[in-house]
Amino acid sequence: MPITAWNALYNTHIEEIDEQHRELVAVINALDALVTAGHDVAGLHDVLIELVGYAHRHLRFEEALMERVAFPELPRHRAIHAVFIEKVNALDIALRQGEHRQGQELLVFLHDWFLRHIRITDQEYVAHIAARHASGR
Repeated sequence: MPITAWNALYNTHIEEIDEQHRELVAVINALDALVTAGHDVAGLHDVLIELVGYAHRHLRFEEALMERVAFPELPRHRAIHAVFIEKVNALDIALRQGEHRQGQELLVFLHDWFLRHIRITDQEYVAHIAARHASGR
């Protein structure tokens, strides 16, 4: 059973963002399946490679969107994104060095990130975009 299922509460109503967030849900669930099955290190590394690629694409996309709409909190979001990338990279290195318990830590981190970042942090720029659209800017 997946650890995270897509829920309407996660929608930003920005098609590209919602599609990318669904991709993160798939990565989290793939990681959960591997961790549950007993830490297939090669499989975990493959998921991490996928996650790192996803993170770079998605976070650049979000930041470019925030820049286009003159979102005033962009610097703070960039800093939050940088912390995410650093954490994922550190967990990837630890896994490659044989620290298998890192799979579970990564799973918890991603699940918490998903819930907090998508449901709370991302809603800040979504509200900004909606306000700009409502004002005709």
